[in-house]
Amino acid sequence: MPDIKKKMRILMVDDNLSFLKSTRLALSKLGFECRISQTVEQALELLHNEKFDLIICDYFMPESNGREALKKLGDSCVECKLILTSKYPLDIKFKKSDRFIFVDKLGLPGWLSEKYSEVLYV
Repeated sequence: MPDIKKKMRILMVDDNLSFLKSTRLALSKLGFECRISQTVEQALELLHNEKFDLIICDYFMPESNGREALKKLGDSCVECKLILTSKYPLDIKFKKSDRFIFVDKLGLPGWLSEKYSEVLYV
């Protein structure tokens, strides 16, 4: 029986719906399964009902900054890997104790396909 790999499930949180839809399309073509949310509250509800491997959150969210949002989301999914992203340069310092990593929004699909190529199937 062939070894079938599970698609990596990603939850993307961003207030920009066009970015969410275009990135979801690009990532699905790379073999990822993506759900999208425009608010942290909606994302928390999705986390309550579904399992994800990775959470990607924009830094500039209307209700909170991405660092605060990832803390809430990460507390709801302790096994999830966390990525903070932005299309703008961030003038903030990251600590080694931060649970997330930062990836530039424009390079996100390429970074994910390179980083997680071993879990993808097409």
